[in-house]
Amino acid sequence: MMSLGTLGGGFSTAMGVSANGSVIVGGSTDLANNQKAFKYTDSGGMVSLGTLAGGANSQARAASADGSVIVGYSDDSTGSYKAFKYTATGGMVSLGTFTGGTSSIAMGVSGDGSVIVGYADNASGQYHAFMYRNITSTPSSPGTTPPPLVDILNTYSAVAKQGYQLNSVL
Repeated sequence: MMSLGTLGGGFSTAMGVSANGSVIVGGSTDLANNQKAFKYTDSGGMVSLGTLAGGANSQARAASADGSVIVGYSDDSTGSYKAFKYTATGGMVSLGTFTGGTSSIAMGVSGDGSVIVGYADNASGQYHAFMYRNITSTPSSPGTTPPPLVDILNTYSAVAKQGYQLNSVL
């Protein structure tokens, strides 16, 4: 067992590792005692991924198979947590929320980095699982509106209800 260190504070936790073992992700306190998402590699050590604009805290939860896509959550200027996707070329980008919701947290990412899952609150304050699928191969630019999150529970319920209604008509 070996220590990965910290970002200057007294605490760090590893939350995920790439399939090839080259990238470890998690959260660590910094000198100001704020938690920052980190990426750790043997060659680069522990590096802060920062936060979303206006945020003070973040945590990385998972990495794609090769470690090129990292997901987690960060607070933003509203003080609410937002799920993020981080890449070396695009930096940290918010995945947004459900319509009417205020927060989201990414918990996992597919091996190729194209599908991100987690949970978010909706307009009623209920938390539902979400799926976010990259629509383009290029990352969203900071400040642009990402595609909406897909509410897995409500989408399944709507499809099941529609199918039941269709079958009852036939």
